[in-house]
Amino acid sequence: MKPISLASTLAALFLPVPILAAGAAAAGAGRLIARYPGGRCSGKYDDGRCICLDRQECFGTYGGSVVQGSPGAYPCPNDPDNVWGCYVYRCPTMHMATDCRWKEACVGGRPITNPVCPGGNDYICCQY
Repeated sequence: MKPISLASTLAALFLPVPILAAGAAAAGAGRLIARYPGGRCSGKYDDGRCICLDRQECFGTYGGSVVQGSPGAYPCPNDPDNVWGCYVYRCPTMHMATDCRWKEACVGGRPITNPVCPGGNDYICCQY
């Protein structure tokens, strides 16, 4: 189980800077990679729908479902412990068949420009 520490929770709340993590396993020895909450999930969770968010924000603000993953297969391995994978299966405030997903994954659907999904302009509401 990915432990949740008070220090990482406070850091995520009060530091508006990118989080730098040693990326030796994922990005090559000696390199640092910047990860931002609100980024794309990795590994098997990089499916066009998963976004890395604070788990409380995921289900509290967006009504999403969180996924923690497991050792070696975390959706957001380089983010703070409070940041998990998030799936938003119904766009907030939308009363139709919609979900939030990465823009390029809205194939066959209609992008809705109303910014109701987390993550900025690349993670959008898609009507299908």
